[in-house]
Amino acid sequence: MPRRTKKLRGSRTHGRGKKHGRGKGCRGGHGNAG
Repeated sequence: MPRRTKKLRGSRTHGRGKKHGRGKGCRGGHGNAG
């Protein structure tokens, strides 16, 4: 099995950082996004 999902395994955020995945996407999200 290729290790393509190496940092998506135990990372809880799937490589997006702590405050992404809230509301309207990453760059145009809520509050201090981008």
